[in-house]
Amino acid sequence: MSKDILTKSYLQAIFDYQNGALIYKATKRGVSKGTIAGSPKKGSGYRVIKINNKVYYEHRIIFAWHYGYFPILIDHKNQNKSDNRIENLEDSTSSKNALNSKMWSTNTSGYRCVSKHTKNNSWIGQTWINGKKCHIGSFSTPKEAYDAVQEFRKKLRENNKGNP
Repeated sequence: MSKDILTKSYLQAIFDYQNGALIYKATKRGVSKGTIAGSPKKGSGYRVIKINNKVYYEHRIIFAWHYGYFPILIDHKNQNKSDNRIENLEDSTSSKNALNSKMWSTNTSGYRCVSKHTKNNSWIGQTWINGKKCHIGSFSTPKEAYDAVQEFRKKLRENNKGNP
């Protein structure tokens, strides 16, 4: 097998998994057996691990170590980029990942997917579905708009069996 192909068995031969961290199974290139693999990537909040001279995000390696494949996107359910426990990681779509993203710093409503309508002083609830903006409605308070968006998403998930 080529060392460029990171299979589940190859990763499990190199690492043990313990509560969100990968531990080296053997001494290799000056790194002692039992040492936690990887290091923080400066300015990103993520940890990275170098395998065969290629850098990988730790959460991607942990996911592949457990499930045997690398999904296109992995979501940290609790939004903590350094929490790489397997129960906090899930295979995701861009829509699901966006729904779990942090609020923008320019947000004035205090709620995700809620914005101020400048002409009539109301609050707009909206979300994105498969790359298209979906207008939920106009409301008198940001909380009403947010609740309507959440209810809309709940019904959408029920109808689509778990999608956005």
